[in-house]
Amino acid sequence: MTSYIKVGDDTVEGSKVTKPDNRTFRDAWSLSSNKKVISVDMAKAKTLHKDVIRAEREAEFAKNDIALMDAIAAGNDSDKTTAINRQKALRDAPAHSKIANAADADALAKITLNDVT
Repeated sequence: MTSYIKVGDDTVEGSKVTKPDNRTFRDAWSLSSNKKVISVDMAKAKTLHKDVIRAEREAEFAKNDIALMDAIAAGNDSDKTTAINRQKALRDAPAHSKIANAADADALAKITLNDVT
């Protein structure tokens, strides 16, 4: 049975192309002009990974908001500062240099929210 791979507007026979081992960034695949090699478009992959980081941080924002409100209610300036700093780190996570500087798709896929906050 022949399997086909859709890459953008093109469809190619899977057995006739060289393709990435890792399908994590499947939506960022691009096909060479001779239609024999599928590679990862790193700019697209980085955009996709930033979206993953944004989704992961939503629950952390909620937890941090509770910690901030508790610190304010308790008048604990140290905990308040910690929560404010965490909030900033979460907000800035998608723009972290580790994502921008990832050399390849495998390195990019290994970057977690904890790595960039």
